[in-house]
Amino acid sequence: MKLGIIGAGNMAAAIVHGLLHESILDRDQIMLSARSLDRLLHFQTKYDLSISTQNLDIVEFSDVLLLAVKPIHFPTVVAEIRERVITEQKTVISIAAGISLDDLQELFGADVPLIRVMPNINATVFASTTALCANDLVDEVTFTAVNTLFGALGKTYVIDESQMSTFIAIAGSAPAYAYLFVDALAQGALKNGMSKAQAVDIAAQTLLGSAKMILETEKHPRVLMDQVSSPGGTTIAAVATLEAHGFVPTLIAAVDACIEKDNSLTTQ
Repeated sequence: MKLGIIGAGNMAAAIVHGLLHESILDRDQIMLSARSLDRLLHFQTKYDLSISTQNLDIVEFSDVLLLAVKPIHFPTVVAEIRERVITEQKTVISIAAGISLDDLQELFGADVPLIRVMPNINATVFASTTALCANDLVDEVTFTAVNTLFGALGKTYVIDESQMSTFIAIAGSAPAYAYLFVDALAQGALKNGMSKAQAVDIAAQTLLGSAKMILETEKHPRVLMDQVSSPGGTTIAAVATLEAHGFVPTLIAAVDACIEKDNSLTTQ
């Protein structure tokens, strides 16, 4: 499979890095285009990839085309490549939030095989949580191949598109919540005399281990929380304080806000 990528931002870099590092694709199977020549030259130097400033070159090269540009640029990019994509029936992947499969179909103005993929920034360290959905024109072989591509970046989930906004709230955007949580713990430690750098490392490692406990034991988070909390102990004192200050409803409200924002982007 030849993968053409239009866009050379951070997510495109994470995807390229993961595919090459895990030997899912070879260098000669990937080609990039972008508006910034400096950014393209960075990719060429770091990964020895073919590059072009012309998006149509990428369409001609590819079996599968990945649009890795910001949503605001989609109308311009699609208008440029539309005719050739339709004529050659290229499969198009989008990683943009707020642009549905129906939106993409409307932009192309004709039947095109479309796959919507939502990775997160943790793809940079091969720990992405990625969702995929497709329209009915994508054949099973191609969809499986694309799923394998993104599986190189972490764990993938095939979901119904109606759940994509919710997925973004608990996976696409959620790394920011986790980073904020770790930083808040580190601030608490700093307040009590520990260095910020050491506290960040300790808190991040604890978060990593806690996530692993949930995944590997398959126990409900509340069950694990009860196992850590001794009667009258330090942990339950801290948990009770979090509860008293609205920790859980605040997170739920954050998820709701993220979903609402993504839905508003979709309808614009």
